[in-house]
Amino acid sequence: MERSVKTVFAHTIGRADFIGGMVRCELNILIPGDDASDRPQSVVTHALVMPTDGFLRAFATLEELVRQLAEAGVIHPQEGGMATHAWESEAPAEAAEETMTPPTSPNFK
Repeated sequence: MERSVKTVFAHTIGRADFIGGMVRCELNILIPGDDASDRPQSVVTHALVMPTDGFLRAFATLEELVRQLAEAGVIHPQEGGMATHAWESEAPAEAAEETMTPPTSPNFK
């Protein structure tokens, strides 16, 4: 039996709640802002709903991925559980540009 997997893109999880015995995560994308500041706005596009045991397994999987990304130098864990990308260094901008560049897509050259 062949299965088709639907891919859903999200910039972030905007909100997560526990409702009716289920974990509900809102998946958000960023769109251009309408106001004068032109800051992007976060918009909910999908909701991921799962039972608590499934959420805990997913959380453990994501924790392992964060560990692997940190070991590979892709991200730098920070106090409080947050992480930054390796190219978002606290070093001066010139030094950061010389040592690391953000990933690029061949689709946008």
